[in-house]
Parts: sequence; structure tokens; C-alpha cells
Amino acid sequence: MVTPARPFAESETKPTERDALIVRIIELNPSATSEFLSQFDDVALHDYLEHLLWSRTPRGAARWGDDECGGFRSCA
Repeated sequence: MVTPARPFAESETKPTERDALIVRIIELNPSATSEFLSQFDDVALHDYLEHLLWSRTPRGAARWGDDECGGFRSCA
């Protein structure tokens, strides 16, 4: 029998998106610590997570910014 998830009690802390970013970064880069990562704002954490994810992509595979205009300029 499956027990439904109970809502957080007011005394408990809900996990935040920031916490999830830090956990995911540590999964991909175990040498990073939550203490170190907590120094950065949410945008920097998100950018770093994207960097880690893209760095796992094999060379030659389509990467962010790869488009008909080269990804770094707009098509005129």
C-alpha cells in the first residue's frame, strides 16, 4: 500500500529550488561543498549547473548556442 506524502509541518523547512540546485551540483561535482556553493546567488548556481551538464555532453554534439548564426550573434 502506498502512503501519500504528508505535507510539511510548520516546524519543518521546505526544500527550496536553491537547495535542489546545490544538491544537483554536488551530485555532478562531489568536490563542491554546500558551504562553498551557498556563497553564490541563484543565478550563478544555475549557470554553474548548466556548465556541468553541458560539460558532460560529448564533443561534437549540439551545444547551447550552436545555431545557424553561431549562437553568439543575432542573424541579420
